[in-house]
Amino acid sequence: MKLVGYGHTPEAQVFIAESIAPTSDRWKSLYLNIRDFEGIQSLADILGRLQILESLYLVQHQGVTRKPFDEHLPKLFCRVPLLSTASIVGSFFRELSLPLHQLMTLYLNIYEQDVPESSLFNHCIEQGTSLVSFTFYYKLSGARRLSEPVPEMTQQTIRRLELGSHLPSGLKYFVFQGMEELVLFQQNEWEPTPIVPSHQLMVISDLLNRSKIRLRSLAVYRPIHLLSLNDIVMTSLMDLFITVNGETLNPIIRRLVEPSFLPGLRRLSLRNHLPVIFMFKDDSILSMAVLRAQLGLRSLSLVIPPSQSLTSPLLRAPSGWSTNLLRMYKQKGSGLDVTFSIYEKDVFADDDAVNEIINCITGGSET
Repeated sequence: MKLVGYGHTPEAQVFIAESIAPTSDRWKSLYLNIRDFEGIQSLADILGRLQILESLYLVQHQGVTRKPFDEHLPKLFCRVPLLSTASIVGSFFRELSLPLHQLMTLYLNIYEQDVPESSLFNHCIEQGTSLVSFTFYYKLSGARRLSEPVPEMTQQTIRRLELGSHLPSGLKYFVFQGMEELVLFQQNEWEPTPIVPSHQLMVISDLLNRSKIRLRSLAVYRPIHLLSLNDIVMTSLMDLFITVNGETLNPIIRRLVEPSFLPGLRRLSLRNHLPVIFMFKDDSILSMAVLRAQLGLRSLSLVIPPSQSLTSPLLRAPSGWSTNLLRMYKQKGSGLDVTFSIYEKDVFADDDAVNEIINCITGGSET
């Protein structure tokens, strides 16, 4: 069931209460886009009826007044015996009284300052004893933090941990014995972001060392220095997604060329905050790809900002970068799965785009 922007008129509220809410005993999935208090009131009768609900998605608009939700939200989802997935965007997580102990997947995108972010993070970890995947975004960096020390806690079930632009301060008190996949500084924006300070990555390095795990997948959505990368990667890694800029690209490419670095790497993604010409100004990425393919790399994904485009004048630029781009494309014929994406569109999968590259380089004659 999907309800978006509901409850704006008395007629709509009556329709929801009389025609939609009574069907709630058949809902396996519920998506609520909450814009007003009246919409919540009209769903009051779903209390206790969500016996087969498995997935819950709640999105709250920031302009919505909090107090009425504080009074009514806890009553809606207190008895959902099959709920295993919850995705919450807004500032009302505390009021939901979700059965955290039975959730396997929890996505939180929280924006509120009156609760310490570590209090929320710690609460979810402590109560989420069945969690396999946990995503935690806390939007306000100025939010209060807990001042008192917290005893070290061990979490055994989480396999995938995803954190947003701010690392929870409570992270230093946890051990994640089962973690296999770690996503850091996740953000959808392409605006340039500064290199992550080394002290923030030390928190992650300490976490991995305490947890004594064999991490298989690591994704970092902000540029990091090579020394910081060395501190957090593991020989067990099979998947690496890393963001680079003009300062970090070359040192990281040189490190990737070393056969002893990440010997088990099978999938590599480079997210570039760079002009496309800069990325292919020489053949260093191509040489790295060839070597890594010989060592077992199966796929290479190159991603550039959506502001970039492969115009004909750019492709004909005399720097030779487009030739390196074409040579990278031809690696697909050697068995390496190479993608070159501009805002989620793979240029190498578009025959017209590839032909345009070839024509611009060769002047219309095939090479």
